[in-house]
Amino acid sequence: MDFEVPDVMIQDELQGILTQMLQAYQVQEMKQEELEKLRDDLGAKYRNLAKHQVERHLLLSGVAEQEKLTLSEEEIDQGLTDMSARLKLPVKELKRKYANNPQGMEFFKQTLLEKNAMCCIIDSSTIEDVEPEKEN
Repeated sequence: MDFEVPDVMIQDELQGILTQMLQAYQVQEMKQEELEKLRDDLGAKYRNLAKHQVERHLLLSGVAEQEKLTLSEEEIDQGLTDMSARLKLPVKELKRKYANNPQGMEFFKQTLLEKNAMCCIIDSSTIEDVEPEKEN
């Protein structure tokens, strides 16, 4: 599905992607000029990915709103528990990090809500077996 996405949303998403990628490269102690060139190269390469991610966010947020999906404290706690297991960090440490980063916590909650929206779509889907058409 393809639809118009505001360029500012694509730029914001792309900025997030590039920030994460460049943080990994900074560990390698690259020179500033190399990082800037890399940012330009990666920006061109990952713009389409950013556009698709924004489309996904918009669609799943729309489903969550339409279906009036919300998150309970239990779902948030379970999400933090799952993340702590994946990252091998204590839950208390994750909660402390998010307490100091409200924007990060909102992003985490939005991710959980989008996951619930995807589950809602899957649960309400009907799978139909269809015979392939014979080629002549």
